[in-house]
Parts: sequence; structure tokens; C-alpha cells
Amino acid sequence: MAGVHGIMLAANFQHMLASGGTTFDFTDGDGVTWRVHVFNDSAAFNVSRLGTLRGYVQRLVVGGGGGGGWQNFKPSAGACGGGGAGDHRGGGDGTVADDYCYVSFGESAVVVGAGGALNQNGGQSSFAGLIAIGGGCGGAYGSPATYNGRAGASGGGSGQPGTAMTAFGGAVTAGAKGYMGGMCKIPAGKETGGGGGGGGAGGKGGDAHGAISVINGGNGGPGKVSSITGTAVIRAAGGGGAGCNRSSDSGTGNGEPGLGGSGIGGNGAKWENYDATAPVENTGSGGGGANGVKGTSGARDGTPGAKGVVVVRYPLTRYRPPHLG
Repeated sequence: MAGVHGIMLAANFQHMLASGGTTFDFTDGDGVTWRVHVFNDSAAFNVSRLGTLRGYVQRLVVGGGGGGGWQNFKPSAGACGGGGAGDHRGGGDGTVADDYCYVSFGESAVVVGAGGALNQNGGQSSFAGLIAIGGGCGGAYGSPATYNGRAGASGGGSGQPGTAMTAFGGAVTAGAKGYMGGMCKIPAGKETGGGGGGGGAGGKGGDAHGAISVINGGNGGPGKVSSITGTAVIRAAGGGGAGCNRSSDSGTGNGEPGLGGSGIGGNGAKWENYDATAPVENTGSGGGGANGVKGTSGARDGTPGAKGVVVVRYPLTRYRPPHLG
């Protein structure tokens, strides 16, 4: 019987032949065997035979994570926000348009977005017309032009604003499927604050929080799960914001930094103690926020965001795509 694209679902099934990326096979719970191509860097998906399904593939496209905030100016030091996650597009069971497409004979470009440097948004990933933009970078201490998180697929967390002020996490860029970054509010008469957590593909970044004086950094938003590779994997989580600095009004000392979302985003930095940690590479997760001005006493570095990833798979055994009904 013929379906869309003129596919004949005959008994003699011929699978696609293709190359590119790192490949492996697995058999799912329904007995269908899949070939998976994982692209951790930009390359090409090269089809030498379309097969019975005429180029049908399933896909996941994840943009690069935003970099953690970093205060690269003086005169004073403050906490910075975590980076937002890259967009997480596709990766489902083939029932919605983002999950699948039809490729042509020959090469299809695969673009894997870079992780954002400190204070920079992540790069865009793409495959076969599906685009996943990068996450927004975290904000830094200073003026409104620097302390609000940047917009992206998921927004970056806020940096520390001034006394009795509020810094906001970055918004979600139109068309993306992420969440906004966390915020930080400084009480009147106080001057210390933590950084907000970056938004993740699975939820909002955490706000800076804690006692009125010692304010902890917000946790990064959670990532999103996909089993396109045959195993449930979480990707696209936000980075954690830095904890507050030791200050005249910080009471017991430094605030604790926020944790990266889902254990894969970068953790924030802690003043005088340790740098932020890097997110897990090729997950499109955000970097951890820095604390203080690089090179000055007590300052600790933030981290860049993680590169994105593109995953493509197709069946090696008889299979009827869900959209054919």
C-alpha cells in the first residue's frame, strides 16, 4: 500500500545506506533495529541509498549552550549568572514534525553549534531544515546593560544588580522551546547577591535565594530526556549562578553557588573557594557563572557553554513511520 512520499510498504524491506558521524545499531522494544549517527562536530550525512522509506529519518538537533557570565571590568566585584541551554528540537518517537524528515540522495549538511564563550550566547545547530538556536549567556554585575541575563533558546541567569534592585533572567527567543533564566533581587540596604541559574530545555532557571545577607546562586534549569539513541539521555540543561561575595553585609561569609541543571550543566563559582565547573560536552548545556573580576584577589572563573549535538537514525528492519497512520 502506498503512503505519503510514494512509499510502498512491501514485504521486502530495503534499509537506507548512509555515512557520517559516529554510528552504532540497537534494537528497540518493538523489535525494530535502528542505525544511529551521532554528530559531535559539524560534518555531512551522506546517503548512498534511500531504501524503501525513500529517505525517512528521525532526528534530534540541540544548539550550543550559553556561556556563564563573567565580569571583565572593575571597580567592584559581583556574582554572575549561569548560561542558558541550547534549543532541544526533535528526539521523539517520530509523531511530530520536528522528530522526522526525508533526506535526499547525497550529502546533507550537519551543523553542530559551539558552546558560547563567557558572556556569549551558544551557537546554532541545524540539520535538514531544522534549526536549534543557542542558549543565552549569563549576566554580570554592573549596570542593567550587563546584569540581566541574555535571551536565547533558554535564557541566561541574571547577574548581581545593585542595592534594592532586581536583575532578570534572559527571555526565550521566539520560536525556541526553552525556558527563561533565574533572577536576583537585592534587599534595600544590602549589597551582596548571587547569580541566577540559566534556563534549561525542561524548566526555568532557579532564582538567587537565601538569607537576607548571604544570597546563594540559583540552580540551572533541568534538561530534557530523549531516547533516540536507544538509551534515555538528558541534554540541554542550564548552568548554575555564582554565590554572593564576602562583604560588609554578608554575615557569615560567601553564598553557595548554584548547581548545573540535571547534573550536566556547569556549576557556579564560589568566591575565594573554587571556579565554576564545565558543563558536559555535546549536551548543549549552559556554563557556570563567574564570581569577581578575573585576576583580582578572591575572584573565581566561570565556564563556557557546551557544544550542541545532532543525532540521526533510520530503521534497518521493516518499520512503518507513525505519521503514515
